[in-house]
Amino acid sequence: MDILITDYYCASNRGDAAILEGVYQSLEEVYPDADVTIMSENPQAAELVHGINAEPQVLTGFQWRISKKNAVRAYLSLISPFFNQGVVPPGFDYIKNRGNLQPYLDADLVISTGGQFLTDVYFPGKVGILWEHYFLSQLNTPVVIYAQTLGPFNRQPYRRMTKSVLDKTKLIITRDQKSKKMIEDLGVSTPVYFTADPAFSMSLQTDRESILNVLGTSDTLPDENEFTVSISVREWSHTDAGISVDDYAQTIADIADWLVKEKNINVVFASTCTGLAGYHKDDRLMAGQVVNHMEHGQRDEVQILAGEYTPQDLVKIYEQMDLHIGMRMHSNILAMMAETPIVAIQYQFKTEGLMEQFGLLDYMIDINDVNEESLRQIVDNALSNRSSITKTIRSELPVVQNKSSQSAQLVKDHVESAEEYK
Repeated sequence: MDILITDYYCASNRGDAAILEGVYQSLEEVYPDADVTIMSENPQAAELVHGINAEPQVLTGFQWRISKKNAVRAYLSLISPFFNQGVVPPGFDYIKNRGNLQPYLDADLVISTGGQFLTDVYFPGKVGILWEHYFLSQLNTPVVIYAQTLGPFNRQPYRRMTKSVLDKTKLIITRDQKSKKMIEDLGVSTPVYFTADPAFSMSLQTDRESILNVLGTSDTLPDENEFTVSISVREWSHTDAGISVDDYAQTIADIADWLVKEKNINVVFASTCTGLAGYHKDDRLMAGQVVNHMEHGQRDEVQILAGEYTPQDLVKIYEQMDLHIGMRMHSNILAMMAETPIVAIQYQFKTEGLMEQFGLLDYMIDINDVNEESLRQIVDNALSNRSSITKTIRSELPVVQNKSSQSAQLVKDHVESAEEYK
């Protein structure tokens, strides 16, 4: 069987990288003899982080304007039904090569991974992914939405487009209950299941050699005997409460100052999203803004990790922390895999789904509610209850990991069931 893992955006975001590791390893367990191909909009980053060769995913980016890509999509949408009749339309070979379509044509099964792409938050940027799924449905290639967050779908045109495409998929798996309900509310006819984030299936050991490991890093963490809190921040301006990026940076800076001055705690900014391979988002820059807002940012107790790390490396880093404060959801997931207590700052509902699975909603705050007082109260509470949080994580982690691994088995069961009734 030829399996194509697609919609893998960029390994420079180590959350995406952790998702891919989990998806790949889970599928390997249920399809040990399958040939797996990975497509990414940023194949160079995939090679650097995972030590794999990824195919470039060319046609999924989208803009509302006349462009060659949109013309190609229209052409392929028109001609795709002919493939099942063995007809190759004129000009197709040229477009196939330019659009790197061969992996789609070779695939027996397509796994759509990623984090939260099918949502009108990024509309229209991800309409190309809907087109991709439609194209595959015209080829009669089964497509599985694999353990993603889906929604919201508030824009009526996007709701209709999404429902039309998802009705043609083989299986939909979500990583949170809210996504499952949103899909059901759309009236999608495809079976929908809720499991857990694929990153929880990631092995902490890998036989593949990442170039990042070969290069090494220059970061030195505080002594293990010293109390240390890690923080993961990202730039985010889509708040309902009108909180600016600068306001948010100042709040985190105030918390970091309080930890350093009042609590005598080391602060390490450990980012899961960097500018590796020219990626346009680098959370280390946001960490720098926070430090610039601090009164005590130049003290030895404050550090921004500058190195490039694999997801497995980051688990080891978070393992050395006494508490992690994370805005990036996968920084929280990787910290949980290290059994480190966390405080989560939610900017999209996916974080609430994660914290709900672990019974840790008391240690989450929404970005719209963040101010120095509210965040300090939660962090102080977490510091006082670290042992209890760790105990909860240790108890729930195997349960969530088991749910995560169920996604691959669901894929196998549904694909085999469909084959029986052909």
